[in-house]
Amino acid sequence: MPKGWPEKDKPTFETAVIEAYEEAGVIGKADPRPIGSFRSYKGLADGLKIRTKVLVFKIRFEKQLEDFPEVGQRELLWLPISEAMEKADEPSLRRFLRRHRSEIN
Repeated sequence: MPKGWPEKDKPTFETAVIEAYEEAGVIGKADPRPIGSFRSYKGLADGLKIRTKVLVFKIRFEKQLEDFPEVGQRELLWLPISEAMEKADEPSLRRFLRRHRSEIN
């Protein structure tokens, strides 16, 4: 699940669309209301980790590009929600996926 920093002068749902494009090449439109949130950690360049609250927005998928800014930097997988819950490396993300499974499918 792409997670980014808020961008100055942009609503958070637009930041979600930008992150989905930069990290996974996903193009789509986001609902302006988050479906929920979970706690996570964001790593900084100096190795410091900051606890964050991640707002999750549903993006209506239009297409996925083969070339995008962070191509090759992570493994991209499209999975059924049940498999995504198993593979999520953060307990809070697993709980979020389980709690919001009907909204995500």
